Amino acid sequence: MLAQGKSQTEVCELLGVNKNSVSSWKKKHQKDGIKGLEEKPKEKTAGAFRELIGEVAQQRVRDIYLDPEHLF
Repeated sequence: MLAQGKSQTEVCELLGVNKNSVSSWKKKHQKDGIKGLEEKPKEKTAGAFRELIGEVAQQRVRDIYLDPEHLF
């Protein structure tokens, strides 16, 4: 759309996104072409890691509570 002469504001309004998104897409396209616009897998954050550890710990507590032999 930008390449067709539309302004960033017009693109934002047409797609229902903010200017930061359009600006980010434009920079990615300028740097890497169409490949720059492809979705990339997101890395797990520290928060997601803590959440996973919390789930593992909770399961371990449940195992021990339900069957104390899991303790060893």
